[in-house]
Amino acid sequence: MTACPRINRLWKAVYSLIASQDIYILSLAYIYYPSDIARRHKSIIYHDLIPRTTRTTTCFVDCGQNAGESIVKDVYRLLMWLPNNIGFKSLFPLVPYVSLELSLIGGGRAKADPQVLHALPIHIRYHRFLCEASKDGCVPIDVHVSIANPDPLSSLCGDESYWVFYALRNIGASPNILFRHGQTYYQRTCRGAILYRQTMYRLASRGDLEAINRCLWMASKRRHGLKWLATPLYYWEYKQLQRSLSYLSMPWLRGYNSIINI
Repeated sequence: MTACPRINRLWKAVYSLIASQDIYILSLAYIYYPSDIARRHKSIIYHDLIPRTTRTTTCFVDCGQNAGESIVKDVYRLLMWLPNNIGFKSLFPLVPYVSLELSLIGGGRAKADPQVLHALPIHIRYHRFLCEASKDGCVPIDVHVSIANPDPLSSLCGDESYWVFYALRNIGASPNILFRHGQTYYQRTCRGAILYRQTMYRLASRGDLEAINRCLWMASKRRHGLKWLATPLYYWEYKQLQRSLSYLSMPWLRGYNSIINI
């Protein structure tokens, strides 16, 4: 692309703007790469548009038999278990939430899936909002579950099928995570699919995983001529912000690679 100036100009003028609006996280490197672009203000693919034009951030895992790379599952676990949103909120101010999505076929997890879900396409989506924590230190997480093509005569279509939602809700999130479940959920049918939605709350706590928060935070700071002086200052600000959050002893975080079975 760089060898042809005309194509290069066309890409920068049109396609880089489109590509930079939606970031899909396929591995840990896909988090570090936008951070590097934000620091350098230069990229062949995204030009200098990240994070100025970024509107969505998504991590998608296909749990089908012929898909689901382990490297994608690893970064999904990291993003689900990340103690707080300091880094994402600083680097991507226009992104309302990080979307964590799972796609699977019912019955593949014999011990976890109810028999009524056998062979049904299921999509689970978590919206991890990047808003400020409330007074009790919690941030909202919306959970969306959709089940396609259910039998109209099955118990899924009844008014009390909430138990199915609760069974599916924790597939992509270990119950060890400090969720505070909402008291209500919403259910409706749309185009032959059953849709569930519930807002849960998670306590924002002090900590980081694989330096994700620190990397994004440092990338969000404007480059300074005195880099040797500015970098320690930005790092000090980051540490102070982390210390302002609640400290929780969570030794189970060390095993995040094996706890969530997806």
